[in-house]
Amino acid sequence: MPYRYLIGAVAGVGAVGVAGYTWYQMSAMKRLVDGAAAAKARYNDTKAVVAETHEAAKVKAADVSTSVKEKSAGIKERLGRYRANAAQKAENSTEESESNEGPEEQQRKAS
Repeated sequence: MPYRYLIGAVAGVGAVGVAGYTWYQMSAMKRLVDGAAAAKARYNDTKAVVAETHEAAKVKAADVSTSVKEKSAGIKERLGRYRANAAQKAENSTEESESNEGPEEQQRKAS
């Protein structure tokens, strides 16, 4: 006799399970759950792509920064040489203009 109750309980649970699964398959709930799963998968894929793109951008920015530093060092060096040459030319032109002056003008500047 106790087995009858057990068999009835198992049959009832089975019937409710089959009815619930059938309702789930036929209703909009399945489409809703499938849509949520697809949205989550797309979100994770997009997140991974954004992370990869961000990492690639960081590497490229570091490369550009290094390149700019190297170029600016070269420009500073050339600018220094240019200024030194310009100062030397100005000094030479001043000496030449002084040497072209007559003795009277040189004496006047000396005193």
